Amino acid sequence: MPISTTATEAETTPDLPPVEVLLVTNHFYPVIAGGAERFRRYGPGLRKRGIHLHVIAPRLDPAQPGHEDLEGVSLHRYAAGGSGPEQLETLLQHAVKWLAECRDSPPHVIQVFTSYPRTAASFWKWRFAGKRCLLVFTMTPDPRIIPSGVLRRIRRRLRLRWCFGAFSRIAVGSTTMAETCAANGNAARRKIVVIPHGTDTERFQPVPHGAAKAVLRKNLGLEPESRVVLHVGSILPRKRPHLLLEAWPEVIRRIPSARLVFLGAREDRKTLLTSALQNEANEYLARIDTLVNSLSDPESVRFLGEVPNVEDYYRSADIFLFCSRQEGMPNAVVEAMACGLPCVLTHFLGFPAEEFGREGSEYLETRGNPRAIADHVVALLENPEESRRLGRNARKWVTSHLNVEDSIDAYARLYRQLAGGTPGTG
Repeated sequence: MPISTTATEAETTPDLPPVEVLLVTNHFYPVIAGGAERFRRYGPGLRKRGIHLHVIAPRLDPAQPGHEDLEGVSLHRYAAGGSGPEQLETLLQHAVKWLAECRDSPPHVIQVFTSYPRTAASFWKWRFAGKRCLLVFTMTPDPRIIPSGVLRRIRRRLRLRWCFGAFSRIAVGSTTMAETCAANGNAARRKIVVIPHGTDTERFQPVPHGAAKAVLRKNLGLEPESRVVLHVGSILPRKRPHLLLEAWPEVIRRIPSARLVFLGAREDRKTLLTSALQNEANEYLARIDTLVNSLSDPESVRFLGEVPNVEDYYRSADIFLFCSRQEGMPNAVVEAMACGLPCVLTHFLGFPAEEFGREGSEYLETRGNPRAIADHVVALLENPEESRRLGRNARKWVTSHLNVEDSIDAYARLYRQLAGGTPGTG
């Protein structure tokens, strides 16, 4: 069950002592990674509630400062070579040294986004030393990887117990993630807490009228008279942008003014943890380029990379498309909904059962094939009233159910619960 939230958490904590939280992560600003970026945005709100967030992350460039204050987040960067488990292990070693220097105000909670067999020992040591460890899952586990055979299943269960058993709580973004984690053996149900990913509904809000949208498009270099379809996410196999490009010939055949805009990293994606994944991504990019070049109008597709003003593109678009294969609770969908965009989603592993609202009311779900995607896009572009209805409902749903203040309230309450050693948190 989700932690209960109220809109007045910030008003009820001014006299409570501060809680120190240490987040150790492979990726943090300026690298854009879903979970890390979310907590960077939560930082100022958490500080107002008396939660002090410290972050240990890799120092990717010698020119980067070793320490930086980012609006409520104290970021500490350290040299940490390798990737994935190796890099996290190095960062945890830095965390041990950092903790030894913080004897006067040591962190009450240590948080990570993942754990591996080679890193689990650190969390067990902290647990036995009385520290509370929190794992925030950002990706839904794949239940299809459960092996056959009794002995293999026993070994897998023991490995999962070793990796995740030291955590006092495991936070997830949706009820689907919670059910999958429990069924998959990642955590006992009593340890799982659901905190949906809220978004800033002031930053992400609809454009007030058509004239403002035209001005916004002009400032972004988009044709005011075009019909803009937006995708936000890295150009990776898991995100499946090829489905959009395979659908695109039919879309521009029926609506020649349609434009497809991709926001997100293409090359040198820092979140790819192995060279094999990077090589796979490079091969995939070649496939993407081939699809674009084969279009009758290649100029109808634009790749703009990562941008600091993503909200302007949501507000200038007509439709949001999301075709991922596997997610947690994706930030991009919630942001698009908050901006009043009609959202067309294909089903993915981890698709929220309730957090996005109802299919047909707050969003549309389509099959993951090019023709179905094209039909949905064209139908919405040809029916502005239906698009407006979906967008209004989406905006209303997010403001009512996925406001960032509620999410920050819930995490503040969880941190305080862990810091206080509430019975049942071990």
